[in-house]
Amino acid sequence: MAERATIARPYAKAAFEYARDARAFAEWSRGLQLAAEIVADPRVTALVKNPELTVDKIADFVNGVAGDKLNAGMQNFVRVLAANRRLLLLPEIAAHYEVFRAQVENTVEVEVISAVKLDAAQSEKLAAAINTRLKRRVNMHNTVDPTLLGGAVIRAGGRPAAPPGRPQSRDFMLLTLSYSLQSYVGYIFVFWFYLYLVDVRRFDLLRGALFGSLPWLLSIVSIPLGGWLFDRIPGDRRAVPIAGLAGSGAFIALGAHTQHAYLAAICMAFATALVLSVEGPFWATMTAVAGTRSGAGGGVMNMGGNLGGVISPALTPVLAASIGWEAALMVSAALAAVAALLWCWIRPPAPER
Repeated sequence: MAERATIARPYAKAAFEYARDARAFAEWSRGLQLAAEIVADPRVTALVKNPELTVDKIADFVNGVAGDKLNAGMQNFVRVLAANRRLLLLPEIAAHYEVFRAQVENTVEVEVISAVKLDAAQSEKLAAAINTRLKRRVNMHNTVDPTLLGGAVIRAGGRPAAPPGRPQSRDFMLLTLSYSLQSYVGYIFVFWFYLYLVDVRRFDLLRGALFGSLPWLLSIVSIPLGGWLFDRIPGDRRAVPIAGLAGSGAFIALGAHTQHAYLAAICMAFATALVLSVEGPFWATMTAVAGTRSGAGGGVMNMGGNLGGVISPALTPVLAASIGWEAALMVSAALAAVAALLWCWIRPPAPER
């Protein structure tokens, strides 16, 4: 995707400069959008890829479908793209063109996603607020997502913009709940891992200290790696926190069940590293979801984590005394799995490339 955008950019700039000189920005916007829609049709895409058709026939076909909605300059642009086998880049070219146009006209396309449709007064007030914040004229579009519990998601120029409302969305609540469960699991290792190794797995003091430090050595790598992967992974970014939390639960379950002390210690060490590897994804998503209230949102999420941290060290020994250490750790493994599952309904924003 990044490579297509890079290739499309020079063609978009050429179209923009032509439209600027002709003072026909709006006409070229409409024409490029139409041509992009035409080549995006699967039937037309198949024709463009057909090696038996000449580039002239392909260009004539696209221009013919568009009819008189493309002026002579646009039709010639289609022929140039066809000659260079770049017709299928028209969606990216059109997107780049709009960015160039917005820069020179000092405008920005803003998408507002809200739980209910905004009325005229609300739209005008919000557009004025965004205009003041971005110092640009706003072309605003409102779409409705009934799954939002409140507030709004605002995207300016295809990127998330800080929403002026409070962080009340479903994402905010699910993030806080998931982070509370993640902290419950993590604090078990902070307070009880060493004693578990010595009292339950019968490690001597020296071996207990050695293996007790292993989770934190692994976390030196896992925490920044989790954040880096969350920024870089193609496709669904939720795979990183889901894999980290679910993997932690799996290692806890294996370590709690095995009869081999060394295997148990190693499994628990990897469980710690994995549960801590999701810190970056949690905080990056919370910052994007909360927008201008990221301080308050982050504070609430951290409070949820602290609640998990209060419950975990107090409840774990009680569970261990009543149902045994294996079952107590299985509870934490199940909570890690629930924390991972909650991410299936969380929608982290796409990273800026």
